[in-house]
Amino acid sequence: MTGVLTVDRPAQPTAPTRYTVALARTEEDVRAAQRLRHDVFAGELGALLTGSQPGLDVDPFDAYCDHLLVREETTGQVVGTYRLLPPERAAVAGRLYSESEFDLSSLAGIRPELVEVGRSCVHPDHRDGAVISLIWAGIARYMADRGHEWLAGCCSVPLGDGGALASA
Repeated sequence: MTGVLTVDRPAQPTAPTRYTVALARTEEDVRAAQRLRHDVFAGELGALLTGSQPGLDVDPFDAYCDHLLVREETTGQVVGTYRLLPPERAAVAGRLYSESEFDLSSLAGIRPELVEVGRSCVHPDHRDGAVISLIWAGIARYMADRGHEWLAGCCSVPLGDGGALASA
């Protein structure tokens, strides 16, 4: 028998993607979060954003919020974000974002300890659970470090499938 014998090698596992989670420290960090939000909300989900800055999801509450970022370590790309409005800055802003959607007057007693969260999104290539887990770990650390007791927020749930995914 002639020829070359080859042995199939098992595929080499790829190194796991590594992430970091931290609050935005610079205006460019915030812009990276706003770009990701625009890409997901407008580009992927078809939301009609009315901001004045093309390619960014910007609203007046951004200036009062802390922006939690998850970055892919190798590239530095922001692949997940969540916006946090602490109670002292909600007071300066004059209200919570959620109050534009809901009557939250019954929450008056807990407002001094309530952090509002919103504008959560994860880049589609990183939706395996790791990034959203880090986001929630970051929120837990934020709440504990600052002594806040309550967390609230609203979210948008696409219902184009008749609500099947939302009810799953």
